[in-house]
Amino acid sequence: MPSNNRLRVGIVGAGWAAEGHAFAYNQCTETTTVAICNRTQSTAETVAQRYQIPNIFSNYQQMFQEDLDIVAITTPAHTHCQIAVDALNAGAHVICEKPMTLNAKEALKMWQIANKRDLKTAIAFNWRYTPEFIHLKKLIDNGHIGEIQEIHAHWLRGLPREVAVGWFTRLEQGGGFLANGGAHEIDRVRCLLGREPKRICGKTIHSLKHGYVVPNTNYFLDRLAWRPKKDEPLSNYQTEEITADMGYYFLADFGNNENETIAVFRSGSSRGRGPRSIEVFGSKGTLVLEDNQLSGCSLDKQEFEPIYPPINSNDLASNQLELLNYLWTKMVEDFIRSIRQAKTNVPTFYDGLKGQQVIDAVRLSDQENKWIQLT
Repeated sequence: MPSNNRLRVGIVGAGWAAEGHAFAYNQCTETTTVAICNRTQSTAETVAQRYQIPNIFSNYQQMFQEDLDIVAITTPAHTHCQIAVDALNAGAHVICEKPMTLNAKEALKMWQIANKRDLKTAIAFNWRYTPEFIHLKKLIDNGHIGEIQEIHAHWLRGLPREVAVGWFTRLEQGGGFLANGGAHEIDRVRCLLGREPKRICGKTIHSLKHGYVVPNTNYFLDRLAWRPKKDEPLSNYQTEEITADMGYYFLADFGNNENETIAVFRSGSSRGRGPRSIEVFGSKGTLVLEDNQLSGCSLDKQEFEPIYPPINSNDLASNQLELLNYLWTKMVEDFIRSIRQAKTNVPTFYDGLKGQQVIDAVRLSDQENKWIQLT
């Protein structure tokens, strides 16, 4: 496509992630969103009106006939593989929400077809794009703390006692903390180290057994925020088994011939919340990214000192939603650069595949109670 033409985007899905993508394409000067598809047309109409999307579909195959350059997949993970394959076969570049899919077998199929069709891909690991993480990677690459010996990646997300069920509580639909939050942390650690783990040992946590079926609560953020009213009897609601994990703990061995490197991943399912952090321990010191605050301590010091990137997240956004919109936009801009054949750091289907292999290995390790070798 000539560089003076905007790339035509079609979005599959109309939930929270779809709105983030629509915002990003509206911000990008090289894209225009021409269509959106969702099974519930009224939901698609709401997003279309908000972001001036002219065409609405309830069947994505029909939307793929619209001569699209890019397809954005924002539906639950169990639908990703087939939609991605169909989009690639229709000749579109594909950007897909995480988790990439349900298992590494499906992820491999998506990656192989993209390679065969010579089309660009991206997985929405947008947390690569915070200025603090970018600065952390730059410090590591420049040898600021020497050889990396250990990394801890923690994302402790407090749980309520009562949870509204939906795709996030169903393992068979790609739900759970490991496939969603864990996918981001796996990608960030892989990005920092620049290599793949050799073996995995861990387990998933299933502390919540049942959730509540809440009528008229289909939007992901509404289900996440749902709480029963004070003194409301929970017997008013039907219950459903929660099949997805609500936490995980695992070790990933990133060692090579030069040095031993271990990564510790943790997302507990306790009631309280904890900070989201990456702690990087090197031969010359330590770097810590806690939420959006970066600090460091050399081996000859006793106290951590703040490290200030040229731009920080607080300069870019006043709340989490604004920050997420910024991150989606930066990711889309990087994806467009890859389509234009420029060198980028955008996470691709390959990154999604490697992350899915780790997720599968954690689950297998839990089942078989042993280390799982990765090929």
